[in-house]
Amino acid sequence: MRIIDIETLNSFLSDSDIPYQAINKFPVSGQRDVYLATGLIDGGQYVIKVAHYEKYTIGRIQREIKILNTISSSYFPSIVLDTFVASSILDQYFDCLYTGQIALDDKFVELKEEYKTEVDEYRGNPIRPFYLTVENFVENISWDDFSDSITEVLLCEFVRHCFNGLALLWDNKIVHRDLKPDNILIRPDKTPVVIDLGIAKSFNEGTIDLTPGFFQNPHTKRFASPEQLLDRKDSISYKSDQYSMGLIAYHLLCGGYPFGNIEDIGVEGLVDNMMNFRYIPIADAGGDCCPEFEKFIKKMIKPEPHQRYRAAAKIFQTLDTIQGVIQ
Repeated sequence: MRIIDIETLNSFLSDSDIPYQAINKFPVSGQRDVYLATGLIDGGQYVIKVAHYEKYTIGRIQREIKILNTISSSYFPSIVLDTFVASSILDQYFDCLYTGQIALDDKFVELKEEYKTEVDEYRGNPIRPFYLTVENFVENISWDDFSDSITEVLLCEFVRHCFNGLALLWDNKIVHRDLKPDNILIRPDKTPVVIDLGIAKSFNEGTIDLTPGFFQNPHTKRFASPEQLLDRKDSISYKSDQYSMGLIAYHLLCGGYPFGNIEDIGVEGLVDNMMNFRYIPIADAGGDCCPEFEKFIKKMIKPEPHQRYRAAAKIFQTLDTIQGVIQ
């Protein structure tokens, strides 16, 4: 089955009276095709995401939409439309694309072969059913530009904003569990938008982990906590997100990683350094910050979850103290 191309997508949107038009394609985001789009009613910028049917992929997207609609915060993307396009809808659409035109006047003679070719291609190599979402576009700057402008004051504010958003997840018994620079957009005013909640873990009663049983818990190795790298599923909590934020803050200060580069020492070497807390001081990694800030980062990346901050309130209290020192 073929992947939907931008021309076919726009044709489907138009004929389905969905008032958006894809302009160009972004790099793949997770398991979705992503397009920059224009709103045909308001002329605004939007993002269209297309996820082709896989049991766990669709389940995760539906959970992500439910989370975003529940939270409804500027720290997260906002969904303006979502719909599942089943194979029956696609079959009906392509049937109507051809047979529905037969009743037209002589203009159809010029289009007949074009439609016939498109329908024949679909029948021979059909598009897979897909889940379509439309989000408001988030204007953002690059992480490189943000890193170049970083100061202790700016980083302290940025980390606070990130935890403001994360606290909303935690209050709803949800853990992001894949925090990394690629999953945090930075607006021009230097505030974050946390994206890609597709592998978020919900601890709410009645929810299940949408990961096949034969897979390890999902994560990105470079920014994952020890409990994730060691596949200790029962230890994963909001403190795992806290750990990832500690790694991100460290990386922004000095461009390195507190326990070594995974590309140099491998996963086993990284985990060994983490668990034995062979921490590389920020100054030794080429960075500079006050002792209070470094102490804050070190506590967030302690090897065992119980050694980290117990509550978001304590994190914010510590950030208040740091701000009082550096301003």
